[in-house]
Amino acid sequence: MKLQGQVAVVTGAASGMGKAIAELYAKEGAKVVLADLHVEGAETVKEEIASHGGKAKVVKVNVTKLGYREHD
Repeated sequence: MKLQGQVAVVTGAASGMGKAIAELYAKEGAKVVLADLHVEGAETVKEEIASHGGKAKVVKVNVTKLGYREHD
């Protein structure tokens, strides 16, 4: 596993390229932060990663807005 012990932050992780990248990083051993506005989709990706033994956390983020911050 090339990314064992690493943490990756992936924006747009709920679908498309972001989802594919997040899944690949998790497969390679990284803990993945799934950053997206679409929390439901990111939660689905998190469940898929977990079902293959990976670790992921979902964070609601809007990277188009400077200073935007969503609290848990």
